[in-house]
Amino acid sequence: MPRRWVVGACLGVGAWLSHGAAAAAEVSNFRLAWVRGDGAHTCVDQPTLEAAVRARLPRDPFDPRSSRSIEGSVSQERGKFRVRLSVLEAGKPLLGERTFEQATADCGELTDAIVLAVALTIDPEAAVAPPAREAPKPREEPAKPPQTEPASLARARPCPTLRSVLAAAPAPRCPVGAAQNRAVGFGLSLRALGAFGVLPGFAEGVSSEAAVGGRDLMLTLGANWLSEQRRQDFGFGLSSAIVGGCWAGVRLPFVRGALCASLELGSMYAVVYRLEPLNPGGRPFFAVNAGLLLSVPLGLGLQAELGALAKVPVVRPAFAVQGRSDPIFESRAFGGVLQLGLGWAIPAS
Repeated sequence: MPRRWVVGACLGVGAWLSHGAAAAAEVSNFRLAWVRGDGAHTCVDQPTLEAAVRARLPRDPFDPRSSRSIEGSVSQERGKFRVRLSVLEAGKPLLGERTFEQATADCGELTDAIVLAVALTIDPEAAVAPPAREAPKPREEPAKPPQTEPASLARARPCPTLRSVLAAAPAPRCPVGAAQNRAVGFGLSLRALGAFGVLPGFAEGVSSEAAVGGRDLMLTLGANWLSEQRRQDFGFGLSSAIVGGCWAGVRLPFVRGALCASLELGSMYAVVYRLEPLNPGGRPFFAVNAGLLLSVPLGLGLQAELGALAKVPVVRPAFAVQGRSDPIFESRAFGGVLQLGLGWAIPAS
C-alpha cells in the first residue's frame, strides 16, 4: 500500500473518532454547503468539489434532504488561504470542525487537499483506496511489486497529523520575487471637506481623488478646493493638488480602514474688498497630511467614506497690510481636515 494512502487512513480514523462520527453505524449522506470568500475566486467551486469527491468515493454521498451537513468555506488573508470544514446535524451540537491554511498565490493548488479533507470527513477509508472513477491511461507500464515492511514496524509508526500532510503539499511554482497580488485595483472618490487651521475659521470644500495599486497598498492622486473665508476686509481661499499613498490593511466584517499619508502643493489667494492690493495673485502653499480613512461597502463597488487627516503646513504664506507689522492672516502650524464622501472601487484580487 503506498505510503500516502496509509497517511490518509490514519488521518481519517483520527478525524472520525475526534468528531464523534463513529456513533453512526450505517453510512450517512450529507448536504454540502461550500462558500468562497474574499480573494478566493480562484478556488474550487461547489459543483467541481462535489464531482471530485464523488470520483474519489465508491458512491454518491450527497443528498440535499439529509439532516447531516458539511459546511465549508475558503478565504484569503494576507497571502494565505484558510479552509474551514464543519460537520453538523439538525438538533444536535457541532459534531466536528477542521481548519487548515496554506501560503500560496494560486488557490487551485489546494484543490486536492480540500477534496481529500471532505472525502475523509464523509468516509475515513476514502484515502485508503484510489479514486473510484479514474480516467484510463493510454499507456501503463507494469506495476512494480510493493515494498512491504514488518508488521511490527507498521504498528509502531504513529499516524501523521493533518498539519504534517498539509505541510507536504507541493509548494507554489512561482519565480523568486513574484508578487502575491497579480491584479491591479482602481478607485475614484468625491468627498466633502471641513478644514480648520488652514484658512480663517472653519472652511468648507470638496476634493476628488483617484487611487491605483494592489490589494493593500494604493497610490493616490487628487485635488482639493477650500471655499473663500472672510476676515475683516479680506477673503482667503485655497486650491491644491495632493499625491500620496494608503495602506488598506485593516479589514473588519463591515468596515475597511486605510492609513494614508500625502504631500499637498497648492496656491493660497487673498481677495481685497476695500483696499488696493499691492501684489495680487496666489502664494505657494505646501503641507504634509496623515490620517485614517474608513470605508463601508454599499454594493456594486460603491462605498461610503469617512476620514480624518492631520495637516502640517510647511510653507505658510503670510498676508499683511502696508503700514502694519502684524500679518492680517497666516495659516496655523497645525490643522486638520474631516472628509465625508462616496467612492467607487474595483479592488485587486
